[in-house]
Amino acid sequence: MVVATCPPGNTDRFQAPMLSLPPFCELRCPDPETWPPGYRLSDAGWQCQPDYTGEPLKFCNATPSCNETDFPQLDEEGNCANAVELDISLSGCKKRQPCTAPDLSSCRLESPECPAQLAPGASCETRCRFPFQGLPSVAHCPADNTLMDGQGLEWEPPACSIPECYDPVPPGYQFGLNGWECAAGFYGAAVRSCGTDTNCESEISLSGCLQLQPCRLPMRDRCRYDFTDCLAALDGANCEVKCLAPYQGQAGVAFCPAGNVDPEQELQVVAWPNCVATCPESPPAGYERTDLGWRCALGYDGSAQATCTISELDGSCVSDLQLGGCLSRQPCAPPATQEPCMYDFPSCTQIDAGASCEIRCKHPYRGSSAVATCPANNTDPLKAADVELPDCVVKAPCPDPPEGPPEAYRYTGNILEPVVCAPGYFGQALRQCVAKPLPDSEEGTDCYAEGEFSGCARIEPCRAPEIGATDCELQSNCSEIMEAGSSCNTWCRQPLVGEISAAVCPWNNTQPLKWADWRKPSCSCPDPARVFPGYAAGGNWQCLAGYVGTAQKVCPCGGSESLLMGCHAPVLCGAAGFLDTDRRKNFVGGELKFGPSTLDGRKDEDGVYRYEVFWADDCGNPLGDAILSVPPRTSGGPTNLWPGGCCKTDVYTAMLGPMALPSAARTLLISVLTTSGPAPDGLVVPLVDESYEEASWQAPGCDCAGPSG
Repeated sequence: MVVATCPPGNTDRFQAPMLSLPPFCELRCPDPETWPPGYRLSDAGWQCQPDYTGEPLKFCNATPSCNETDFPQLDEEGNCANAVELDISLSGCKKRQPCTAPDLSSCRLESPECPAQLAPGASCETRCRFPFQGLPSVAHCPADNTLMDGQGLEWEPPACSIPECYDPVPPGYQFGLNGWECAAGFYGAAVRSCGTDTNCESEISLSGCLQLQPCRLPMRDRCRYDFTDCLAALDGANCEVKCLAPYQGQAGVAFCPAGNVDPEQELQVVAWPNCVATCPESPPAGYERTDLGWRCALGYDGSAQATCTISELDGSCVSDLQLGGCLSRQPCAPPATQEPCMYDFPSCTQIDAGASCEIRCKHPYRGSSAVATCPANNTDPLKAADVELPDCVVKAPCPDPPEGPPEAYRYTGNILEPVVCAPGYFGQALRQCVAKPLPDSEEGTDCYAEGEFSGCARIEPCRAPEIGATDCELQSNCSEIMEAGSSCNTWCRQPLVGEISAAVCPWNNTQPLKWADWRKPSCSCPDPARVFPGYAAGGNWQCLAGYVGTAQKVCPCGGSESLLMGCHAPVLCGAAGFLDTDRRKNFVGGELKFGPSTLDGRKDEDGVYRYEVFWADDCGNPLGDAILSVPPRTSGGPTNLWPGGCCKTDVYTAMLGPMALPSAARTLLISVLTTSGPAPDGLVVPLVDESYEEASWQAPGCDCAGPSG
């Protein structure tokens, strides 16, 4: 027992008591009030139920504070305090499980005493079914088996066999001096056993012997190698692989592996024969055989190449000798010339390979000569002879054509400039002697010299610029056809302004249908002399504040002056009026109904920010700030809120007042406020205070200045 003492004279109420000795506390673990299935409590302690097995264990888990060894575990008397919270559990007992009975589906086994399941600790005997013989065995389910799904059976099947059977012997087997063995043509180790058929009748069973198989012939070069000797090679036998005609060479050796029973086993070739293709030698023209091989025959040139190819045709292999590389030597063609009567080469119509010929100038040409040669190894029948043609020219003097000089030319008598262009023609006149074929010359090979004129062309008129009578930009005084050396003017059509441009036909124009030389004038639209209200000039024309649209400066086609358009003042199309429903003196109140804004006579609220209502005097001048504002119902454009072509004066309804009537107010002014400012004009609506018989509104016609409806 531990004694706790408060120190004498203690004045600290938080002073911990003094202990006589350190406490030693053990956890008391009571038995649970309830426990799971499989457990029972006896005088000897906890045990597993009879149908359970294992070692029962009891666990007590205390709260963390109760596991400490500090003195707060003591009760008021100084004894160890009980744990406040305990978690008590039992474990270790598992339910015993039955085992599945032995598998007796084979006709070798039977057991009259084995049930479908064996209880834990139960056993049964299995034995051989007649006619099988053998020692029985015991199947046992352990007493403490806890494996699920029928597992845990301890059993070895009996070794059952048939002592003797006399069925016919299958092929491939024979009984020799040492017992059963493989017959001739088979390979393996014979194994004899006795079994039963599907009816559990006894029968002999021999296994282990497979029939020997020849090897599969290689697919390599079936036109080159002859495998005839190897077709029946079996069980390690060697055979010869020969060359198949038209190949020749020494035979090779192959064998089929000993004990081969695989029909897909390929024949093993130890040494392939060295087979060389042979072809019948019947060479075409241009080739001849030598000790060193093939070469080109006399009269042929190149490098001879011979190929002996073997191909399969209708199941047989045939050889074919192919020769190439030698071409027959060919003569060269005459040199190609553009002037058939310039050169004379009668001996050059055909130049043999390695030969040459002379080429001279032919009358009326004069000049040097040249030699054309054909290469000695030429094999191209279309090749022209190699030559650098001589320079041949026709020299003066020479006569004019029989009809005289053409009309475009005339003689001057000046030796330095003997010929010029005739009037009406222009160019660099030139007369030179040229060769022309005689009329009766065969293929134009005989020529004569004659003077030829060139360089002058007829002077032609020009086409004037195409400016139609209805052209909105330009006008001119040009005729459709302009004579060479003439000119005309083009200028900007009113109201456009710009420079005057001249169209000129050159005096020496020789190009038919040529357009006159002309630069199109640059025309612009000037600012108008008269500016209507709503427009402001600031570099570019703009709409004044309160106007809607986009300012445009236009010059109408055929007009007399430029115009401004695109800016419109929004104006209400009309109003149903205002009816005062407040009967007090100097007070008004009621509904004000009015129609939508119009632009250039059409109903369109484009640019309307809101409608504003003002007190106004009898001339429509506003008195102070707006007393009402109404947003537009559309953003502009066509709408179905009002019929087309008419003004619907009650589209908008604004509630006014009741409010005091200013002394100077005689009318109501409805104004359009655009995104750029208030519109210049508003709509004046009569205002009548219904508390009096006299009207407080004057008819139009006053002398006041200011906005009017």
